[in-house]
Formats: sequence, C-alpha cells, structure tokens
Amino acid sequence: MKKSTAVYFTIIALALGSISAGCARMQEIAGKSIKSSQRVAPKPRYLDFPDILIPGEMNKDNGETFIMDRYGRMVITGRVSSQSLKKFFIASMPSDGWRLLNEYSYGDSIKIFFSKPGGICTILITENPLGTKAEIWRTLQKTE
Repeated sequence: MKKSTAVYFTIIALALGSISAGCARMQEIAGKSIKSSQRVAPKPRYLDFPDILIPGEMNKDNGETFIMDRYGRMVITGRVSSQSLKKFFIASMPSDGWRLLNEYSYGDSIKIFFSKPGGICTILITENPLGTKAEIWRTLQKTE
C-alpha cells in the first residue's frame, strides 16, 4: 500500500507542477499582450510644411503631394477618426502662428480654414471605412 500511495502522490505532484507551470506561462503571455496593447502613439512631426504639425499616426502620400517653395498640397492618410484629426489641427495650428478662420462639416467631410500673415491654409478631411485622408493646402496670401 505504501508503494501505491507513493505513486499516487508522485502523479498528483507532477500534475500540480504542470498546471502551475502552465498558469505561470499564461500570466507571462497575458502580461506581454497587455504591454503590446499599451503602445505609445507616434509623436507629431513637421513634414514638408515647416509650420504645420502632422499627427504621428498619419503618413504622407507622396503620389498625391505637390509642394514647391513651401506652398502646395500635401496629402496625409491614416487610421484616425476625422473628428480627432480636426481637433488636432484646431489645437496645434495656433502654436505655429495660424489663426482659425472657419470650419464646417458636410457629410463625411470636414473643411478647416486658417490664416497667418503671408499665408492661408485649408484642410479637407474625409473619412471612409479604410481610413482617413487629409488634404492640406498652403498658399500665399495676396496683399492688395
């Protein structure tokens, strides 16, 4: 009876050891997935326009961008909501000297207008199921 009891306790000990090792591995995997889901968003940066900050989650579409002497059209795309993109531009543009003139929404589009001495900027934001696109137009302001 002692032999069968020892075998019985050995089997239980091995089973408990396997379960606890599996639980520890599950906690390790869960910890990694939590850390990976807590990624820090990319920092905003300046691209072709030295006075228009671009959100880090947006990327320039070189095929649709045309800029000459700091003026022109830059197209950016990404997976952000159009409302958050609008809020970003309205909040960040004044720090570069831009003044909000007007903004309006129509359907899935948002249009924002800014001015500063010597320049005008219009931003058209459109959102669809595949992502968000912003066309940023920077032009000279005519003085009469």
